[in-house]
This record gives sequence, C-alpha cells and structure tokens, in this order.
Amino acid sequence: MSNLKMLAGIFELCFVVFSLLAFCRFLLFEFLSFSSFWGILSFCYFVRWLFQIIYISNCTISLFSFLYFLLISRLHFIMSINRKISIYLHCRTSILLMSTL
Repeated sequence: MSNLKMLAGIFELCFVVFSLLAFCRFLLFEFLSFSSFWGILSFCYFVRWLFQIIYISNCTISLFSFLYFLLISRLHFIMSINRKISIYLHCRTSILLMSTL
C-alpha cells in the first residue's frame, strides 16, 4: 500500500507539471493568438477545470485528467489547421469532463 501511495504522489507531481505546461502552451498558442468568443470561452473553461482538479486529491480523477491533457494536446496539434474546430472540441470535452466531476 505504501508503494501505491508513493506512486500516486509521483503521478500527482507529474500531473501538476503537465498542467502547468499545458496552461502555458494554451496561453501562448491559443488564447493570445486570437481574441474570439471561442478563445475566451475555452480559456475560462480551462481555468475552471484546472482549479477543480488541483483541489481534488483523488488518484482516479488525476489519472483521467492526465489522459485528458494528453488527448487534448494531441487533438490541438492534429487540428491546428482549423483552429475553431479545435477550440470547439476543447470546450465540448471540458464540459463533458466537468459533468463527470
């Protein structure tokens, strides 16, 4: 059980680092590059979601959140040609994630 707690602690630390990196990437490449309705809405959902995850210390939710960040970062990279679809997809996924919390 002690090894499981240590593994969960390491995972939480990795999650915080990836969250900060994703937040910085989001600010630099998504939010600051345009000032549309979707950008502001996606930014608000992202910040709300980030604060919800930080205050919840549940390994299962953190694991799901970590996988969510990996998925979203890949989708943003793949769909960077059409930015509005990417932002819309980010907003919809954020709404679905928040509804599961």
